[in-house]
Amino acid sequence: MSLGSVPVIENVITQGNCDDTSPAPLRLLKQYKAPLIYVDNWYQLYQLLKEEAQLSLDEKVERRTAVIKWYSHFKRKMSQHFIQIIRQHFFSS
Repeated sequence: MSLGSVPVIENVITQGNCDDTSPAPLRLLKQYKAPLIYVDNWYQLYQLLKEEAQLSLDEKVERRTAVIKWYSHFKRKMSQHFIQIIRQHFFSS
């Protein structure tokens, strides 16, 4: 789900591999402060849609731009991190 190009995701732990002993779901997104809208349940979506409808065009454009910039930065950081791990595991003496 997306509101004005800002992803909306459910912030819950589900049964199965996302239990209390494993790292929290969405940990990576939260660690890197992803500009997402988190909901605890989908019943909050109606109120969220009403609030989002009140935003000005400038506010929507600003938020969309922030999402694009964040994602670009996030991909670069993940790429650098991945390369660093490969170097440590395969090319260090």
